Amino acid sequence: MMSIRRQPFGYQICGGRISVNSSEADIVKYIFRAYIGGASFNDIKSSLLNQPVAYDADKAWNKNMIARILGDRRYVGTDVYPQILLCEDFEAAESIRTSKIQADTRSEAQRLLYKLSDKRPAVQTEADVLGIINALIHDPSLIKEPKTAPEVTETFELQQEFDDLLLIQPIDEVRAKRLIFQMASAQYSAIDNSEYETARLQRMVSKCKTLTELDADLLAKIVDKVIVNRISTQVILKNGQIINSEEVL
Repeated sequence: MMSIRRQPFGYQICGGRISVNSSEADIVKYIFRAYIGGASFNDIKSSLLNQPVAYDADKAWNKNMIARILGDRRYVGTDVYPQILLCEDFEAAESIRTSKIQADTRSEAQRLLYKLSDKRPAVQTEADVLGIINALIHDPSLIKEPKTAPEVTETFELQQEFDDLLLIQPIDEVRAKRLIFQMASAQYSAIDNSEYETARLQRMVSKCKTLTELDADLLAKIVDKVIVNRISTQVILKNGQIINSEEVL
């Protein structure tokens, strides 16, 4: 059965009152010392995996647990919770956490571009993607339904199997019904929505004005992936179309 912590890590109920759990409190102090000393969440997590005190009995230590402990001001003491940490230790850790959050000055769009890219995007990558999106805004007809080569489909193979089955008497009705169901399912799955998606993308960009910087919302709605190479940047749209920066810029 999954355990549920009812008190912050480091505390326990004893005699109807909240008291310090000494073994857990030692871990709390260790986490703060390590973090103030320059260790990352991942470093601290890795070190805690090799000791017996667990955050939860059925869960391994992870970075979210570390973050939760480092952000809990109750460790400096309240009317309810006894003190575990010195106030200056908590403030030192909080200062480090705040500075790291503030250090990431990237915009939401830049962070999204990082997630969409197969490599760490450079300044030129951002410029290329912005240029491609603006090219689509200026001429939505550049968005086209991608061409796909015809191939033997699962539906065709199932139909062949079904036709062969009909030649065998008596017909295996159970197998026949199963094949009919599989063919219907395969046909439904094979419905190509690229035409609809292409029209949706065209409508979306046609309503946009020229961008001076990347827009996170538009980027998320029209771009599926960004591929970066030494020569150019490729943007894969949500309809599967690949647009090369060299072709439109």
